[in-house]
Parts: sequence; structure tokens; C-alpha cells
Amino acid sequence: MQVARDLEARGHDVVPVAGDVRDEAVAERLISTHDRLDVLVDNAGISPKDEFGQRTPALKTTREEWDRVLDVNLTAPWWLSILAGRRMVAQGSGVILFVSSVTARAYFMTSGLPYTTSKTALVGMTRALAGELAISPA
Repeated sequence: MQVARDLEARGHDVVPVAGDVRDEAVAERLISTHDRLDVLVDNAGISPKDEFGQRTPALKTTREEWDRVLDVNLTAPWWLSILAGRRMVAQGSGVILFVSSVTARAYFMTSGLPYTTSKTALVGMTRALAGELAISPA
């Protein structure tokens, strides 16, 4: 919330929305906060670690961990971008920024399989949305 206060101090209109980005109601509230939506910055991301700060080895990754990481790191950004994209196309402008990771380009022992997969997929999703939304009719 400090970022919101800093932006407000600079004269920007900011409405912080707290909640779990996996919750569709939270996503819809976030996107519909203002009459106009100019920028969506998606910086959600989790990378589970054990009590020693180590990632789960690929062959020990559970379905629960896989689903949780992909829900936060990929599915939530997808849904937010769809909601934001619809508004931006209707108003004729807007910018969607996804924050991925260097793990999308190289192997790091500190990043688990679900995290690396989600951030790599986010790069592909960015390309696909950029291409499609750039040619969408207003």
C-alpha cells in the first residue's frame, strides 16, 4: 500500500484493491474500480520454498503446488488481462504489462518447475495478447 500512497502524493488517482488475484470477484472489482482503465501492471507471482528456502524438486512437486503456482502466476494474469483488454479495446487505448522472470529464459536452481513454467508461459501469453489486441477493432 506504500506504493499507492507514494503515487497519491504525486497527484495520481489510485484505488488499491486488496485480495487474492485468483478470486474472480476480486479481479472484476480491481478492473472496474474506475470509469477508465489506462494501465494494468500484473506483478503477481509466487515461488514456493520449503522451511530452508529451497524449491521443491521437480519430481517431488505435488499437483496442489503446481495448481496453486499456475493459478497465481498464469491464470490470474490471464483473467485480469481479458477483463482489462475488453475495457481497453472498448475505450480505444490502454497498456497491459506483465512482469515475468529471468527464469523464462534460463535455468536457475532456485526456481521450481511450476514457477519456471508459469513465467515462461507468461512470456508467450504476452506475445499472443499483444499481437491480437494490437489489431482488435475499437
